[in-house]
Amino acid sequence: MIVERPHRSAARLSVAAGLASLALSCGAAIAQAPPYPSQRVLIVVGFPPGGTADIAARAMAEGLQSRLGKPIIVENRPGGGGSAAASAVARAEPDGHTLLAAGEGPISIVPALAVPSYSAMAGLTTISVFAEGGCTVVAVTPSFAAKDLKGLIAEAKAAKEPVTYASSGLGTPSDTVAAEFAQAAGIELKRVIYRGAAPALSDLIAGHVPLMFPTAGQTTELIAAGKLRGLAVSTKSRCKVLPDVPTLTEAGIPLEAGKIWFGLFAPSALPAAIAEFLFKETQAVSSTPELSKRIEAITLEPVRHTKREASAEYVAKDVADWQRKAATIPGLK
Repeated sequence: MIVERPHRSAARLSVAAGLASLALSCGAAIAQAPPYPSQRVLIVVGFPPGGTADIAARAMAEGLQSRLGKPIIVENRPGGGGSAAASAVARAEPDGHTLLAAGEGPISIVPALAVPSYSAMAGLTTISVFAEGGCTVVAVTPSFAAKDLKGLIAEAKAAKEPVTYASSGLGTPSDTVAAEFAQAAGIELKRVIYRGAAPALSDLIAGHVPLMFPTAGQTTELIAAGKLRGLAVSTKSRCKVLPDVPTLTEAGIPLEAGKIWFGLFAPSALPAAIAEFLFKETQAVSSTPELSKRIEAITLEPVRHTKREASAEYVAKDVADWQRKAATIPGLK
């Protein structure tokens, strides 16, 4: 049997034609794939304007906008301690044009306290964690009788009714630190829930509620002006912006509470390539002096991870920690 073989030059032409065809098809596929971002990007925040979450989100949004060359819009959707915003983003188109800026409240705390329990991260994927820190303050209105933490505890124990405190929402530092503090001090406190920190602080300043546990970034100027009095901070060491306010431990309550962090999240079905791209961009923004300056004003510091997995592990650990806390601190619910 005779087998005819093509001439070498003909074979080369055939291979070249095949490669050219492959290149054209790949090029066509690349040309059809729209660049990211192809339109404006929406970052949803689950709290009202002016609070710590809003300030952190806008700082990141401004940095991303300058790098991506597309408008970055921050939209405030308060409700459910930030869980309403998280749920809305989880249902959004997973194309990277709708993102969530959130922290421990809607991601870790609210799911741990919810009955029945649920996982916010079931519908979300972590892009990056970009800020952490914060000092939570035991703050009282100037007309409040107690002048220090021991006086507050003594008054709470002697009172016929629980001392009320302003809460900026379930799962916020003003709520969780209050529960941890009440348990450690052996007192009972009663929450009055507001739709965010701003209205809660307004009623605190006016004396409608005597007590609140806001962040230092929200209260530093108010304390300096004499509109509020800081009795203690919940951190291990004194807060840089409130050096004269003792820690809870220094004031007689061995407690460190209220860790704050913020990250960027997207719908869980977001393509990995876009998630990695956004991770690198957010980390680049975290390295800029502009972001550092903005978040340091609210007593936070930048977080810089070299891999997206590190941010995901950071979030997963916090979720697990709050699941444990929810079982041991009844006042959280």
